[in-house]
Amino acid sequence: MLSLKSIKSFQEPYSSLLTLYGSAFPEEERRANSNLLMLIENEPAYSFQAILDDEVLLGFISIWKFPDFWFIEHFAVLDELRNQGYGSTTIDYLKNTTGFPIVLETEKEISGLAVARIKFYERLGFHKAPFEYSQPPYQKGMPFIPMYLFSSGSPLNHTDFIRIRKILYEKVYGISV
Repeated sequence: MLSLKSIKSFQEPYSSLLTLYGSAFPEEERRANSNLLMLIENEPAYSFQAILDDEVLLGFISIWKFPDFWFIEHFAVLDELRNQGYGSTTIDYLKNTTGFPIVLETEKEISGLAVARIKFYERLGFHKAPFEYSQPPYQKGMPFIPMYLFSSGSPLNHTDFIRIRKILYEKVYGISV
């Protein structure tokens, strides 16, 4: 049975999750490991969850829990377990247990993998916001990355999009707007 377990360190049996984090996301789309560990230990709104199936480690999902929505910052399944339905099952599980809309970012259609990722979230009932969005950089000197903002539930209207973008920029990325 699928479950999520909040972890506070990358000690065994979770050391492979830090490796997965580094390999699943390019440097410009992730935090430095030291910043990730600091966030896990000190930020109450942030949760780094191991995805388990009867205690078998499948991957991870990192979530920011805001008062009226949850933001999936990163989500990855171990390479050898991809395309077996675990990603869909995890997102469905989250959607059915949160009680809140879920927001996430995806790359624009820059590769076949990016197109597949967009279709994956659309199949799961997510809506692409029809407004321009860019992910702020995790490290100084890096560029903003053009992305799409997706949401579960109802599509985002412009007012909600602006409000959510402001929260993400300030709380997740630490920049003022």
